[in-house]
Amino acid sequence: MAGRKITVVISQAPGKNPTKRQLEEDIATQLMLSGTADVSLIPHLYDLQEDHHGLMWLRSIPGDMVVLGWLYPRAIRWVMDRNSIRGKEGVSLLKGEDDEDEEASDSEGAEPQGIGSVNVPNRRIYTIDLRSQSDPTAYVTEIERIAKDATVPLVSLGMFPGTTPATPPAPTP
Repeated sequence: MAGRKITVVISQAPGKNPTKRQLEEDIATQLMLSGTADVSLIPHLYDLQEDHHGLMWLRSIPGDMVVLGWLYPRAIRWVMDRNSIRGKEGVSLLKGEDDEDEEASDSEGAEPQGIGSVNVPNRRIYTIDLRSQSDPTAYVTEIERIAKDATVPLVSLGMFPGTTPATPPAPTP
């Protein structure tokens, strides 16, 4: 893949569960071998202290990123936001049964409360719960889709607010 790669961060499970560690390693290995993304493993997001090098590194990532962790996607975004790692919410198509239940309860709820994040940089942060699938290929496929979408160049149509579009050329007789 030419150009900039998307950054993938795998937040490791707390403890040393061999099944979870194997899934994390398989995802990282497949992504590194495919050349799709720059991959990094960090300790569990919730356990990182303010001055931990993992948090400092996350804050320094300039572009889009995919964060995989052993938390619900909303919890991953919340922990990152509280640690001053902000971005627009990226859409992942990989969802577990619990994620679908959470979305259903969100749509039934009242209007959102509070103001949300402030000073959000122009980048997308995609969050994926590692509990949703046991097959590393499902995660790799979704990350490849995200990477492809993130690298699609935007084309200006030359239409800005307050301007008129260019007139089409006259047909030739």
